[in-house]
Amino acid sequence: LPWGIHAPADTPECPGCLTGAAMHPSFLYEIAFQLTAFAVLLWLRPRIGRPGELFVLYVACYAVFRFFVEFVRANETVWLDLTRPQWFLLPSLLILGFRLWYGYRRGYYRNPAHSQEVPA
Repeated sequence: LPWGIHAPADTPECPGCLTGAAMHPSFLYEIAFQLTAFAVLLWLRPRIGRPGELFVLYVACYAVFRFFVEFVRANETVWLDLTRPQWFLLPSLLILGFRLWYGYRRGYYRNPAHSQEVPA
């Protein structure tokens, strides 16, 4: 991993630090995600008229991002090679998926300019 970072072997609560192997800089991935999410949400802001829906979209996207970034972090796995945050995120992703589907079916994500009726 050419862009990997190394932590001292005596770092507490870091199982990957003992081997001295390079670890993924997940904090940089997080920064890149947050900047990208900000730009996308800024672009979506005039296109989504219902209050709170941008927040729902952000939380859903962050949950997906966090689930996948956990695979490259040096966290301890607990069962089926998943970490505790991933086990928390699994039901959360199901709930968020249902909420996004519900919002889509209700038309929450349609452009407000296109949802206005034209007078006859």
